[in-house]
Amino acid sequence: MATLSGTKKNDYIDTSDINFGSRSRAQESAPNASDVIATKLKLDTVPSASSSNEDIAWNETIHQAIALSGSGPPVATPAMAVEVLAVLNGASAIEGRAGHLSLTAPESASAVAASAQAAHDMLVHLFPAQSAMFHAQLGLGAAPQWADLGPLISPDQLLPEPPKALDQAQSLGEVDSTLPTPGQTEIAKFWVSGGHKPGAGNDSEFIATKHEPDPVPSTSSPNEAIVWNELMLQAIALSGSGPPVATRAMAIESLAVFNAVSAIEGTPGYLVSLTAPEGASAVAAAAQAAHDVLIKLFPAQSAIFDAQLALSLGSVADGQSESDGIAVGAQAAAAMIELRAHDGWNASVAYTPGTDPGMWQPTPPAYLPAAAPQWADLDPFALISPDQFQPDGPPDLTSRAYAKALEQVQSLGGVDSTLRTPEQTEIAKFWVFGARTPPGAWNDIASDTAQAEGLGLTETAQLLATLNVAEADSLIAVWDAKYLYNTWRPVTAIQNADDIGNRWVSEDPDWLPLLVTPNHPEYVSAHSAISAAAAEVLTEFFGKHYEFSFTAPTGVTREFDSFWDAANEAGMSRIYGGIHFSFSNQDGKALGEDVADWVLESFAQSSWADAEALTDIAFVADAPWG
Repeated sequence: MATLSGTKKNDYIDTSDINFGSRSRAQESAPNASDVIATKLKLDTVPSASSSNEDIAWNETIHQAIALSGSGPPVATPAMAVEVLAVLNGASAIEGRAGHLSLTAPESASAVAASAQAAHDMLVHLFPAQSAMFHAQLGLGAAPQWADLGPLISPDQLLPEPPKALDQAQSLGEVDSTLPTPGQTEIAKFWVSGGHKPGAGNDSEFIATKHEPDPVPSTSSPNEAIVWNELMLQAIALSGSGPPVATRAMAIESLAVFNAVSAIEGTPGYLVSLTAPEGASAVAAAAQAAHDVLIKLFPAQSAIFDAQLALSLGSVADGQSESDGIAVGAQAAAAMIELRAHDGWNASVAYTPGTDPGMWQPTPPAYLPAAAPQWADLDPFALISPDQFQPDGPPDLTSRAYAKALEQVQSLGGVDSTLRTPEQTEIAKFWVFGARTPPGAWNDIASDTAQAEGLGLTETAQLLATLNVAEADSLIAVWDAKYLYNTWRPVTAIQNADDIGNRWVSEDPDWLPLLVTPNHPEYVSAHSAISAAAAEVLTEFFGKHYEFSFTAPTGVTREFDSFWDAANEAGMSRIYGGIHFSFSNQDGKALGEDVADWVLESFAQSSWADAEALTDIAFVADAPWG
């Protein structure tokens, strides 16, 4: 365990009993850490040795914590100060500079890890009720062990003396005063920042820093579709939801927002079409729709959603437009919630693993039972049925094609492989997203691209709805194939290859994959299908040759020539990681592309009647407004 020794430099903070390190160097370098440990809440890891973006991410986190706690400036300002001091001292020690405290750090210690750990431990101490949020942001699956810090600093040591110019305050500051000019009145109201306290930034900063600074179309009006999409991804991470539950939540939330905005624009929605009063606020509608869906899906995080709703509605002028927008959003959310209330997401489905060669069996290290077998029968959002594009299945166990695929993953995907290149190892770990989930990563890519291209609320809502329906239905189709064919994972096949009866393969009972094997059948690859579906949708919106870069939770930034370039790499990452065969990757990508094309066509025809015809689901007629 890397430990920094603390020497008291002044009378304010006693660090003599504080252990400044809680992650071992072995943990930081463990090859399977991305799958075993929950990843960071936001994809904001910095691409360089500098920890400046990490500081910004945690600075935004403390602003949110202050807002959620309702702390006033007397509490907020000392909290911000001590958090910054903790981060500064950790970074200074690693860089060999003098800080507020005299600390020493082991050689090659990570400045990013130090900044994150310092901020995390300070915030857990200051706002213990929000510890889960801080744990998720840090990237630890469970609460770390930290010392009892005790009282860190007293407010009277930091806060200035109260202002003494009472006469001036009385003359200019009374509610009915005739002395302040209109400009002074405007200034007074401008610096009231609601949930963000003075000094904590303005509402537009709620769009969290992910892998690079994201441009906001307007400093006064952030894109609500992106704001709430980010909040949803954080909620998914905090809840620990896996990709099946995550994709369902993403689709419901983004469709509610899309349908609310579409009603106000006077255009058809998808699955649900509404009418809205003229002049209703699209911002209020989008915020209310997202809020109501997330409250339903993640009730334990209601306080977070309520706080963001107050911020979102605070940017809308009070009046009929806001009230009508709120009503439209509430109706859009209620309609989507009702539509998916009995889709089978929580059905109890018994599943017994097979014992014959080729059949799926629980895998090391945890040997967990098969995940979410009920998802194979979940009602799709756009597909006619889960098996609409059902793949043909893997090659025969005794075939040469199967032997080639097994040999490839055995040689490239082993934890101690000498044939896998450093870049291939990097790719394998790059596409692991943990609590953020792989479909969540594609949401990040979509949101960043939307902001870079200056998309407004309407276009962004359509983009995210199309993307998330394609991802949700791709995963349903994947699960249909997984639990139809019930095929074993590479680790089981390689350790038991002599049972296959294939003369081209050889058994290795000690073989283990680079990545931790997910606990569900192998064929087809969910990563491949989801990535292909996302690439197809994003290509439709932004073109075939859209170049972009993206930074993963590991801190590695990779550049891509197109969305399909990224999707192809994502598929190969599972072979380099030792958890999928090449045929599962190829068939998974084909499945995802077929689903995405269907979804794109469905949205192109998106009227109430067309959606009903495509999905064979009956809907409540349009609700009139009056």
